[in-house]
Amino acid sequence: MKTGVLVVGLGVVVVLALQAVPSVVAQDKKGGAPPAGQQPSSDDMAKMMEMMTQLAAPGAPHKALEGLVGEWTAVGKYRMDPAQPWADTKGTAHNETALGGRFVLLHYKGEGMMGMPGEFEGMGSIGYDNSKKKYVSAWMDSMGTMIMTGEGTADGGGKTFTLKSEFVDPMSNQPSWMKTVYKIEGPDKYVLSLLAPDMSGKEYEMFNLVHTRKK
Repeated sequence: MKTGVLVVGLGVVVVLALQAVPSVVAQDKKGGAPPAGQQPSSDDMAKMMEMMTQLAAPGAPHKALEGLVGEWTAVGKYRMDPAQPWADTKGTAHNETALGGRFVLLHYKGEGMMGMPGEFEGMGSIGYDNSKKKYVSAWMDSMGTMIMTGEGTADGGGKTFTLKSEFVDPMSNQPSWMKTVYKIEGPDKYVLSLLAPDMSGKEYEMFNLVHTRKK
């Protein structure tokens, strides 16, 4: 299994390398890619590998996410409509870095919500895409079968990360969106908020979960 994963990974690197060669050559020579069938020079390959190394390297934007890492107790509230009263919820989270600090993997378990039976469980990831210059995320949980992806930015001195996801609402089969906000308030606390449109399309907070680091 590990050998198969390695082969797939190397295949992706080779494809990206071949796609990058023309742009590297064009930037260097201002004359476009080599003629069809002509192999890139060793200088071109060296420049391409340098560019790929820079794009793959973790940096300060990735380091900023480490405030989410750890074992957490979570207490919060949720509502499915701004006119409804808040309902309480609680759970635990285990978050860890992965792939050399390039991503943070998120694991959450908590009480069932909205009357659904059993325990709620969710997992996802958040990282920073050096190429897009944006934070990126993915999330899936026991309340659905889709994977929700998002892109966004950081503000507040690199302590607040806001990512917007666009998807088709499985209930209405219509396009919708959601904002996920991670706000690091200190070494032992962060808040997760979910913002969504109400029936009129106006943004409201539907979920707020305060995470406190376990001692």
